[in-house]
Amino acid sequence: MSFKIFSLQLTGKIKSVDVIEKKRKQLADDYAEFLKTENSEELKAFLELEKYVTSSEFAAKKKEIERQSFKGSKEEEQLKEFQRLQKATRIKNYFKVEGSPDLARYQAEKESQKLADFYALEEYVKDGDFEKDKKK
Repeated sequence: MSFKIFSLQLTGKIKSVDVIEKKRKQLADDYAEFLKTENSEELKAFLELEKYVTSSEFAAKKKEIERQSFKGSKEEEQLKEFQRLQKATRIKNYFKVEGSPDLARYQAEKESQKLADFYALEEYVKDGDFEKDKKK
């Protein structure tokens, strides 16, 4: 091992394989959660409620109802549901990831030949073919 690589490892500028693999696993898990949320009924309901709650029709209806009695009304329930969904961690994470460069990078890497080669090599080692070829 060269002195340069040794010194970079010693100073912490080269991360260990465990750290990199944990980050890759976390990124893959986050992406799976993103896809699950993207197709969920909960997100569709949130987007519909957001569109309705931010409309001028809702604001006018809310004022009219507040003059009457907003408490206990259907609109109050919708507003509470919207606020509850707005605080939902899954939905917050979805919007955080949706336009991020990490998502674009992950999608590009997911289809890369380098990753396919890695998985093929990993399978080759795990199946024991490597050990057989090594003994030959």
